[in-house]
Amino acid sequence: MRLLIVYIASLLILIPLWCHAEIQLQQQMDEKTFRSTGLERLTPEELVLLNTWLNTHLNRAEQSLPVIQRLPEGDEAFGMEHIPEKVAPYLSSSDVMQSIIPGNFRGWSGNTVFKLENGQAWRQMDSSRFYFPVKDPVVTIEKGAMGAYYLRVEGKGTVVRVRRIE
Repeated sequence: MRLLIVYIASLLILIPLWCHAEIQLQQQMDEKTFRSTGLERLTPEELVLLNTWLNTHLNRAEQSLPVIQRLPEGDEAFGMEHIPEKVAPYLSSSDVMQSIIPGNFRGWSGNTVFKLENGQAWRQMDSSRFYFPVKDPVVTIEKGAMGAYYLRVEGKGTVVRVRRIE
């Protein structure tokens, strides 16, 4: 009986392996294991009841498992460690990202928010000013030292320190 309890407990640990499949103990085990646990002594009705109980409890346990969400990666994760309400195992493997600022762009003036075509938003972190009117500029954002990020407009040598906000 103790071996049966140990085996059932180990089955409960393997919940993710079965997902939504119906469990039939006699099909999940080889014959030697089925016999060594004493399950062959159960009547067919008792075996049906045990299988039903296991399936019911495994389904309940599966429904209570937390939903695992996909973590952003690559450009999507680039700079995300600065967003306070985000959890920070978001790591980007690159040190540079490129996008476009859609529409008319006039440069920056001390507290500029840069909305990128990829949906990200970055805020200027220094008080510098740079006037450069252009339409749909390509921008590059690079990681710097000590968690800093710098935005550069293609064709211009000037950079501005930024922090991702969205």
